[in-house]
Amino acid sequence: MKLFQRLFSCAASKNLASLTQARRTGRWPFVVLALTLIVVYEVSQFGDAPDEDQADALQLADELEPDQNDAELGMSFLDEARWDEAEPLLRKSLSRAEKLHGPDSPETATALNNLAQLLKSTNRLSEAEPLYRRALVIHEQFLGTEHARVAILLGNLAELLQITNRLDEAERLFRRALAIQEKSLGSGHPQVALGLNKLAALLLTANRPSEAEPLTRRALTILEQAPGTEGQKVADSLMLQAAVLKATNRHYEAEPLYRRALAMLEKSLGPDHPRIASSLNNLVTLLLATGRPDEAEPLMRRALTISEKSIGTEHPTVAIRLSKPCDVASGHESSSGGRASDAPRTGHSAGFAGGEAPEYTGRGEESAGPAGPESRTGVVR
Repeated sequence: MKLFQRLFSCAASKNLASLTQARRTGRWPFVVLALTLIVVYEVSQFGDAPDEDQADALQLADELEPDQNDAELGMSFLDEARWDEAEPLLRKSLSRAEKLHGPDSPETATALNNLAQLLKSTNRLSEAEPLYRRALVIHEQFLGTEHARVAILLGNLAELLQITNRLDEAERLFRRALAIQEKSLGSGHPQVALGLNKLAALLLTANRPSEAEPLTRRALTILEQAPGTEGQKVADSLMLQAAVLKATNRHYEAEPLYRRALAMLEKSLGPDHPRIASSLNNLVTLLLATGRPDEAEPLMRRALTISEKSIGTEHPTVAIRLSKPCDVASGHESSSGGRASDAPRTGHSAGFAGGEAPEYTGRGEESAGPAGPESRTGVVR
């Protein structure tokens, strides 16, 4: 028993109240382990544990677990496009992180990023941007400017800048993020492939498909060769490669890639996920561009039904897709299917205002939580 108490005393620096300090100095796992061992030992030897030890254990459970669970569940809902359920959990997680760890802690940065991802997904870009920038500053201060987790935040912010047509700044951030990833993770890491695809998507948006193509080919090779790569990430990469081919008028090379990506997404997400609607729309625009409106119409109607169900009838994407029956009837692409808007988007949203386009949703999801050996309280995406 004395050994356990000495371990606990040493780990917590005789200051259980300073939970944040113990966590930041890397002692947090020892605090949890030691306190758990103390309670287990006392129960096994005496049938109970002193009230103060039980209270300490409950304090840890109350202050750590709900925060972690809120973040994990909120991000799970976000991945499933259950935005109304995700938002209160992510806001609660941020509030708890600021209260428990301080406004400038890595835990708070993670929670800021997670909430910003939700806001970006629901087209509240002006609310998301300051959260991304604040999270980036915090991580750069704690982790340094060349850390892989910083690269993820750079990519997330760059996606938002791309959506809001600030392409020059977005390109600088994407290139900086990619350089960090290649240096810290190696040139064949799946996270590098996501960085390559994000930069390629921006180049395609800027009508530079010849620069984008070698990046997409390299990214797809990395993802297909990496063991255990999620099907969604491969599907994203296929859609981006197809969009590059379509932008250079190689429609019949693009079509099998779009169809393969759609099949992979349906298998992993189910037939009614919002991302299925975006994938269907990719195929619709290609079929219209190649003069096959009869094939395009049922896919367009299916995409519209999914969008209305998942994001509501008032969302800009639904308005865009509602305009497509006229285009199908006349047998040509709408202006939203032209070159300028044909570059893939990034982010979780089923669609953003400003034109319907093939969607690339490669998300920086490989890294998780704040730096250090402590338990994570969220997911950096």
